[in-house]
Amino acid sequence: MAYRATHDYLTDLHNQASFYEHLSRALSLARRRASKVAVMFVDLDDFKLVNDSLGHQEGDRVLRAVAERLRESLRGSDLAARIGGGGRVRRPAGGRDGCEQGTQGRRTLPGRLRVPFEAGEEGHMMYTSASIGIAVGAEEGPQELLRAADEASYQAKRTGKARSVIFAPGATRGGTP
Repeated sequence: MAYRATHDYLTDLHNQASFYEHLSRALSLARRRASKVAVMFVDLDDFKLVNDSLGHQEGDRVLRAVAERLRESLRGSDLAARIGGGGRVRRPAGGRDGCEQGTQGRRTLPGRLRVPFEAGEEGHMMYTSASIGIAVGAEEGPQELLRAADEASYQAKRTGKARSVIFAPGATRGGTP
C-alpha cells in the first residue's frame, strides 16, 4: 500500500507527492553541501496525436515504454516521476554539479526515446521525441525549480521540438530561458 501511495498507477514512476518530497530533500542536501540539483522536465512531442490516432490504450502503452526507458537512463541518486496526465515526466538529480548531470541526461535520454516503439495491432513502428527543459539550482523551492524546468521545456517546444533548453539563472518569467 505504501508503494501504491507514492507511485503512478500507469507508469510505476513516482507520483507528485513523492516527487516533491524527494526534491525537497535533495535541495536541502544540496544547500548543506554547496552543490546543486538538476530537474529535467520531459514532455513528449505530439503525444496528443498518439492518443487521437491510435487510442488511449495505445497511448498508455507508449507512456509505459517511455517510463521504462527513462528508468534505464537513471543513475543511483536520480528519480523519475509522472505528474499529471499526458507525456510529461520530471527527473530530479542531485549532486555536486547539477549542470553536468542535466547535460548528461540531455544527451542520453533523447537517443533512448528515438528508438522506435511497436504500436497498434498491426505492429507499426512509431518514433517519439521529447522537448526537455532543465533547471539547475539549490536556493529555489521545489515548485520554483520545477516551474523553471517546465518553462524551459516550453521554450524547447517553441524552438522546434525534440530539443532541450537549460533554464538560465536570473531569467525572469516570460524571458528567454
